[in-house]
Formats: sequence, structure tokens, C-alpha cells
Amino acid sequence: MKVETHFIKNNDFRTVQCSGAFGGVISNGLINMNMYTDRVVIPNTITLEVDEKDGQHLREIGRESKNGIVREVQFGMLIDVNVAKSLVEWINEQIKIIESVTGK
Repeated sequence: MKVETHFIKNNDFRTVQCSGAFGGVISNGLINMNMYTDRVVIPNTITLEVDEKDGQHLREIGRESKNGIVREVQFGMLIDVNVAKSLVEWINEQIKIIESVTGK
């Protein structure tokens, strides 16, 4: 039997860079996987020294900011074990393709 499958993007579809995942198995046996992106902290404020003659900023002289990195959670998924196994298989296939092309 053949089943034609059509891919349609949800209105909220977006592409994000993924640094990793955080989660675990929840009480109903599903796997909770929250995908995140690591990035540098965006400061709350910066203070610039400005040349009064031409009005152009010269250099940053102060910054109010958090320390460290930001781990921004992009989205979460709840998947069952069969979907998880399928994803592992698919990712392993993609890794083999990359390794065959790059030699790494």
C-alpha cells in the first residue's frame, strides 16, 4: 500500500540553530525534549563616550549586563519511544552522509 504524504509548514514554522537539549522522561512515559540555543548575553545598557565635535561615538566605556551565557529554550517536544528511536536512526543516517562527504 502506498500513502502519499504532503509536508505543509505550520504558520509558526521557523528554523533555529540548536546547541543542545534538556529534558527527560515524564510520568506518562513520554520523552520531554526542550531544544535550546546558547548565545552571548545581550547587555541591558551600554555607555558610549561621544565626541562632542562631530557627535560620533568613540568607544564603549561602561556596560550593565549579566555574566555568563544565555541558554534560550526555543521549543519543547513530547515524543514516545518509537518516535525517539526513529529520530535516532534518521540523525545517524545524516551523520553518515556528512562523514562520507567530509571524511570526518
